[in-house]
Amino acid sequence: MNWSATGSINGNYRLELNVTETNVNNANNSSTVHWEVIIRATGNYSFNTIGSTVVVNVDGEVYNAYSQKSLNAHSAITIASGDKNIQHDSNGSKIIYCSASYTQTSSASYTPGNMSCGGNLGLTDIPRYANVSITERAKTINSISINWNTDAARDHTQYSLNYAAWTDANDTVSADNRSGYFTIGNLNCNTNYSIKVRVKRADSQLWSESNQINIKTLDKNKFEGNLNEIILGDDYTFKFKQNAKATTYIVIYDSNNNKLLSRNTYASTELNAVITYTIKFTQEEIDKIYKLFGVENYINLKLQLDTFDKLHYYDECTRKCNLTGKVKSVTINSNGTIKKGRVWVGTSAGNKAGVFIVGTQSGNRRGI
Repeated sequence: MNWSATGSINGNYRLELNVTETNVNNANNSSTVHWEVIIRATGNYSFNTIGSTVVVNVDGEVYNAYSQKSLNAHSAITIASGDKNIQHDSNGSKIIYCSASYTQTSSASYTPGNMSCGGNLGLTDIPRYANVSITERAKTINSISINWNTDAARDHTQYSLNYAAWTDANDTVSADNRSGYFTIGNLNCNTNYSIKVRVKRADSQLWSESNQINIKTLDKNKFEGNLNEIILGDDYTFKFKQNAKATTYIVIYDSNNNKLLSRNTYASTELNAVITYTIKFTQEEIDKIYKLFGVENYINLKLQLDTFDKLHYYDECTRKCNLTGKVKSVTINSNGTIKKGRVWVGTSAGNKAGVFIVGTQSGNRRGI
């Protein structure tokens, strides 16, 4: 950039201030400028050995010197020059003010007289930090997924979970390196996590941190409300809340933790939906449970919801299972085919379903 002014006594002279950016240091966020002040004779006038003072201001640094100068017609002389290192602002931009003034001791008509010029110079913008923001992309019972966006290309992404050390994100990145996403796994269910992201800007290699967001992982699926007692021989209906969209195993165990039955279901409905589920016992399952009663009229069974998403998450409760006459507890030979049947007892009020007890040397046993 150059500025100029004509002489106050004689307009055939011109003061020139030239300022040039000669180096840009991205790593230090600085530039170097070279400046020089020139007096130029544009006509037939000249002067010899005139005392003069030159004052130069480049971004606040003042050069001030007195000297004796001579100038021939149609020629120019450099009366001052120098270099200055300039620190840019934190955002990498910088505008500097530059000025030069020339004052002389003579007032002769063939001399320039006093002159001054100057103005603002914008230096090269140095790339500094990227602006990065993050949002929740998705979550499961044991993972969270994060979207990130920046206003400048980056070449490295890291995250911090619950204020821990920075970890490489291993993210999926767009072609322009300005957006992407990643997933953090192996988390606990139904747990709050704080997440921040930082990216390294590709051109400046400086790290920038994002906003912080808080995400709670999904809870395991859980029994809903008060579950009814089980009546052996009937289907069993209960409700559970779908906190996570995952395969759910419905399991029943005896008091010794032996598995009696297992079902699996995937209810593809909205999260937090209350699912009504019915267990339809097979005859084999009924027989297995029936044998557990001995001579008692009820037993306790453990119901379990097993939510599976890479790991198993359990919700359990114990319910009474009641024995009734609805159980097929006898076998009948019908035309050579063995069939199971129910026991009926004739009473004054009519036939009623029942079960029977068989006496053995080791005590009474439930018949089947």
